[in-house]
Formats: sequence, structure tokens, C-alpha cells
Amino acid sequence: MIYQRFLWTLLLLTLLPATLITWLVIPASANVLRVPQDYPTIQDAVDAARAGDTIQVAAATYFENVIVTASVTIVGENAMTTIVDGGGNDVVFDIQADNVELRELTIRNGGRRYSGVIVFYPYSGLVICNTRILDNVVGIVISEVDGNTIEDNIFINNSMYGIDVKYSSSNVIRNNHISESAYGIELSDTSNSQVVNNSVSDTSYGIYLPYSNNNNISANTLTSNSWNIYLTYSNSNIVGNNAVSDGSTGIQVMRSQGNSVFNNTVSSSSYGVYLGYCGANTVTGNMASLNDWGIELYNSSGSTIKENMVKDNAWGFYLAENSKGNYLYHNNIIDNVKQAYRDLTSGQNTWNTPTAPYQGNYWSDYKGKDTNGDGIGDTYLPWQGLDYYPLIVGWGGIHDVAIVNISLSTTSVSPGELVYINVTAANEGTWKETFDVTAKYDSTIIGVKTVSDLAPNANITLTFDWNTTDVDPGDYTIKAEATTLLYETDTADNTYIDGTVAVERIHDVAVIRIKAEPTAASPGEIIYINVTVENQGDFTETFNVTVYADRDKTVIGDEIKVGEQTVYDLSSKANQTLNFEWNTTDVPHGNYWISAEASVVPEETDVSDNILAGGAFVGGIYPRYPAPEVNIFVLLTPLAVVILVVAAFGIVAIFFFKTLMSPKLRFPRFPFKRNFSKISCVHNVNTGKGFFDALEEKLLSY
Repeated sequence: MIYQRFLWTLLLLTLLPATLITWLVIPASANVLRVPQDYPTIQDAVDAARAGDTIQVAAATYFENVIVTASVTIVGENAMTTIVDGGGNDVVFDIQADNVELRELTIRNGGRRYSGVIVFYPYSGLVICNTRILDNVVGIVISEVDGNTIEDNIFINNSMYGIDVKYSSSNVIRNNHISESAYGIELSDTSNSQVVNNSVSDTSYGIYLPYSNNNNISANTLTSNSWNIYLTYSNSNIVGNNAVSDGSTGIQVMRSQGNSVFNNTVSSSSYGVYLGYCGANTVTGNMASLNDWGIELYNSSGSTIKENMVKDNAWGFYLAENSKGNYLYHNNIIDNVKQAYRDLTSGQNTWNTPTAPYQGNYWSDYKGKDTNGDGIGDTYLPWQGLDYYPLIVGWGGIHDVAIVNISLSTTSVSPGELVYINVTAANEGTWKETFDVTAKYDSTIIGVKTVSDLAPNANITLTFDWNTTDVDPGDYTIKAEATTLLYETDTADNTYIDGTVAVERIHDVAVIRIKAEPTAASPGEIIYINVTVENQGDFTETFNVTVYADRDKTVIGDEIKVGEQTVYDLSSKANQTLNFEWNTTDVPHGNYWISAEASVVPEETDVSDNILAGGAFVGGIYPRYPAPEVNIFVLLTPLAVVILVVAAFGIVAIFFFKTLMSPKLRFPRFPFKRNFSKISCVHNVNTGKGFFDALEEKLLSY
């Protein structure tokens, strides 16, 4: 006994460490908490959740002000139908934990004083995506919190800010749509953050950066904001590849330096690109067009302004208030009302490259000549009183695209058929190009496709589908055109012509369906055969249809002709079903394939579908054999024997019973009949015996 206890103790001590290690190493699995199925409110679910849990919120409107104190994911069923309404009383979501995610929600009505979502120090890692944030003072407030992601959301009518980020770094604000706020996106005292691919409209400040450094503001679309992109006291930021239009200012940089403003398109604003009170910034490769001022420097020095397209503005370049020491070169200055202006305090700027060979800018109104063929104007210098080295052609190398080939899927079709047109376009210049390719028949456009960023010396093949429905019969010339690029001089190869396509009316009939009923018969029975024919051509047709039955489709000449009918005046694209009756009298036994043939109409070329061989199958034509005769006497004899045996047994049983019960008979061995009458069927309360007890006593007495 003691020995057994010792063994059990030893076993437990052996297993205990392993159990503890398993308990400590294996973490608790994340749970899914459902609202309202498991918890009536989002707050209840948050209070019950642990880090890593997911709270699934069903579609409904929840009037709550939620304080999130655990690292959870809160996901709605659908952003349009899962609504969390703050009731105008407080913040809708107050984040008080790291790594919280909000997805697929509508967060609204923080009220006139409160926000949709707030997260403050020391928490970080907030993720908000696929969410609608509406009707708050501020959509999202992030303060002293790093590493947040705001992505694929919609912000509408948040009165002060759509997204307000302060004293933060390493944030990603991407693919959001923001409108109807005083400030769309603000990064204040924020660094190393990404603001990319957002759409911002109808705000006072679209994207606003005060005191923020080393951020990337790229590929955003901003329209109808008073200040579309505005940087102040902000250094070393990237502002690139944005599309900006319809504002007081497109891109404004104030009291800042070290910023790179490049490859933006700025149009239809009062100021395209504006540098005010700035040090050294770089403005490169931008398109500034249809503005009052294309590019303006106001009390700004030490900047490099190069390779920009400044076109169709009231003022192309405008330098004022001691804007000195700037380099302006390789810009294309085209068709501005006033190409360039400088006031008397802004004279010490350089309008050419800083090193030899010196090159200036391209001026669309330059009237001089290049006398030595080096691409630099040699007369009327300095042009506009500014440029001693004006370019004869626009800056940017060679711009040249071409259509180099067209191939057609066919040169002859009937109306309604498709023609596939393959057009090969090439970039024969030195820069990536984006342009349109248009395919035409005669002067009618078939389609337009855009070629984007085609590399130098590369080509691309585009396929256009020409649907000839409603095209009148005739011969049509096929051609393709590439749009003429800005500064493209070789335009002869932008158009390519490739012969003709004939749209012709055709004759064409076809058998499309066969049906036979019944699919098995006896000789002499009728099989009904329905044959559907179609006029696939363009003319009204009259033709014959013949039906055959064939036991072996591989043998020619053994067919049985079932019948022939004439189809009269079948309209184009119409079909008709013919009814045939096949009398199988004297038809040899066997299985038959049913085929139908439409006669060839005049000028028909596609005859492959005039015959539908084996379109139906009749599984057998065989005689029906009579049922065997049945001898009723043979069937009834066993039954009669059974009845007689049962009757005989019954008679014997009745006779025996009557004899047994007769009072005239006496049986020495069965003398109990007379005593049965003394046996009471009623339970004897005196003796405690009933009928069967009394019966047993009587029997034993004998």
C-alpha cells in the first residue's frame, strides 16, 4: 500500500512541471464576441473582451459612447448599416489601449464639441479602415501617438478636422475620401508620416502641415479647397504626384526649406505653386496651368525651379519682394499671358543651369534664332530680360509616339458580327508617355483606349472590338490614331491606315434542333419528329427540310427518308419548327438516329450547319409480343386445397367442443364440468381467493 502511494506521488510530481509549462506556454485563444447576440452593447462586449479578441457588431444603430480599454478589433457587419451614434453628447470611440482596430462602421454625431475617434498618449497602433466618419467636430484626433493607420475611410461634414494628427510620427493616412471640413488632413508637429492616395474636397485647408518635417504627401487628389496643400514652418517634406485644382492656392509653402515639390499637376487656382518667405526648396517637373499665377516666389531665396511646365496662366513665373539667389532652368514656359515677371527687388536670380554648357528655358514666344545649331537661341538676348540661354525646343528630349501596325481578325463580315482590331502603338521618343489611341472605321470612332507610362522604345498592342450591328453594308477603311503629344514634332506616324473591312449581307440557313417522341415504338406506330430551322442570314429565305432515320450513322446510303417539307419566306434571324410524322409500318427492327437537312439556298457559303446528323435518337422499334395465357384452374387449385383443409379442421373443432359440453356425456377423467358452476368469478373477500385460485383447487381435487 505504501509502495503504491509512493508510485502515485512520483507520477504526479513528474507530470506537474509539464502541465505548468503547457499552461504557461500555450496562450489563450482569441475569442469572437457578438453584439447584440452575446452582449447587448458594444461597451459591454469591450468590457468583457481580452487582448486579441474580435467584437463583431451586427447591422443596427447603437447610441453609445464607447471607451475601448483592450487591444481588440471591432468590426461591423457593413459600414453603411452598422452605425455607432454618439448622440452629440461625447466622443463616440475613446481609445485607451494599444493596437485597436475599427472596421466597417459608421461613426457619427460626436456632436458640436466632440470627436468621432480619439487616441492620446501613451497608446499607439490604432487602425481605422473601411469606416464612415460623419458629423463630428473632428473625425479622428491622434495626439502624441505613433504608428497609426487610417485607410480606406470616408470623412464627411466633420466641422473642424477630418483627420487631426499632432505630435506624432510614423503614421499612414491612405486612400481616404475627405470633404466638408475646415481642415481635411492636418499633420501638426508630426514627422515621418505618409499621406498618400487621398481625395480631399470642399475644405478650407485640404492637407495642412504646420511644424512638420520629413513627411510624404503624394498621389493625392485635391479639388475645390481654398488652400489645397499648405506647408508652413515645415522642412524636408516630399510633395509629389498630386493632382490639385480649383482653389485659391494649389501648393503653398511658407517659411520652410528643404522641401521637394515635384511632378504635381496644379490647375485652375489663383496660385499654382507658391513659395513665400522660404529658404532652399526644389520645385521640379510640375504642370502649372490655367492659374492666375503659375509659379510664384515671394521673398524666397536659394530655391531651384526646374523642368516645370508652366502653361496657359495669366502670369507664368512671378518673382517679388526680394526673391533672390534662385535657379530657374529647363522650364517650358508656354502661352501665358505674361510669361514671366520680376519686380525691382528680385533681380539677382539665374535663369539657366548653374554649370556649363549653360541652358536656359523654353519660351513659346521666343523670336530669336539658333545660329550655331546647339539648340540655344543666339539672338534677342536676354529673352524677356531674363534668359541668356533660351532653348529652341521644349525641354524634355524627344516626344514621339506612333501607330506601327494594325491587324484584323477578318476582312469580311455580315452585319452584327464582331471584328477584332489589334493596334500596335510605340514610343519612339526618350521619355515615358501617356496618350490615347483611337480606332475608327472611316470617320466613325470604334473606341478609345489610354496607354499609360509607355517606356521609351517600347510598344503595346491594344485590341478593339468592332460590333457591326446597325452598320450598313459596304467597305470601310480601318485606321488608328495616337494623340499628338506636347512638343511632339514628328506626327506623320501618329496615324496608321490598314485597308478595308467589307460588311456584307449573306444567305445562311441552319438546322438547330431535332426532337422525337416517343423514343421507342412498335412497327406501325407513329413517331412525331419536330425539326427547328433558323435563318441566320440577312435575307428572307425559302428552302426545303428533309428528315431521315438511320440505323448506322457511319454507313452512307442506308437512310430511311421520313419526309420533306418546305419553309416559305422565313425572315432574317427568325426560326420555325416543322412537324413530321414517321409511320413505322414495315420499318426494319432496330435503333434509329434521326437527322435533318436544310437545302442550300442560293449564294449560301456556310453550309456546315445545314445538316444536323443524329439530332435525336429512337431507342428501339421492335414488335410487342402477347402476354402468356394463364390457366385459372392451375392458379386456384392450391387456394382451394387450403380452404378445404381449414374448413375440415373447423368442423372437427366445433363437433369436439359440442360433445365436450353436452350434459349427457360423462368423462371419468374430466368430471369437472358440474363443479365449474360452483366457482365464483368474483374475488372471495373471506378467503382472499379469486377465480383462478378456485379453479386450481377444483382441478387438483380430481
